[in-house]
Amino acid sequence: MTVNEQRATKVQTRKNRFSIVAPASFSWRSQDGVMHRAEGTTRDISAYGVFICTHQMPAAGAVVDVDIAVGSSEAKGRITRLKGTGTVLRTDITGGRSSGFAAAVNFALANMQASSDP
Repeated sequence: MTVNEQRATKVQTRKNRFSIVAPASFSWRSQDGVMHRAEGTTRDISAYGVFICTHQMPAAGAVVDVDIAVGSSEAKGRITRLKGTGTVLRTDITGGRSSGFAAAVNFALANMQASSDP
């Protein structure tokens, strides 16, 4: 990717973000080869990626698998999920604690039946 393409992608990502708070689960393999799974909440989502608020997070550069439950309609009984694989771009720390990470993710949509089981 050229420098101009990187700049264009960064501008597009900033312009087309949607403030969506939704539960997210994610997994990654650390540099020592250990597989990790964690959960968090999205802060915003774009066609190019996501910011996930969490206290457990992968390091910048890690490959991450993301699964987000975007919403549900009780009347229709469906949950829309975004699933994808991407790369962690940066991690944020606030007040000395981990607050979340931004990842460039290629999402695929999946409509799933909502479970009526508790």
